[in-house]
Amino acid sequence: MVRLTEVEQADQAFDAQMRERFNTGFASRRSEYPICDDASRKAEQAVARKGQALALKLSQTMREVPAVALAPDSVAVDSGAR
Repeated sequence: MVRLTEVEQADQAFDAQMRERFNTGFASRRSEYPICDDASRKAEQAVARKGQALALKLSQTMREVPAVALAPDSVAVDSGAR
């Protein structure tokens, strides 16, 4: 969490918001899986796969190609072509 806020260069309000939401999610999952057993390990693996897929999607380069105005067809414009 510390590294995330450093990388994001979060201001104090955003940093507090991220920490609060992380802690809320952590507490929620902790109450759902109070002990380390097969169910908690499966849940951990499922969340890890979802996180990896999201990280891959976010890391892929997306590029917009600007539209280029095409020159009119010189044959169709030429008076001899009509």
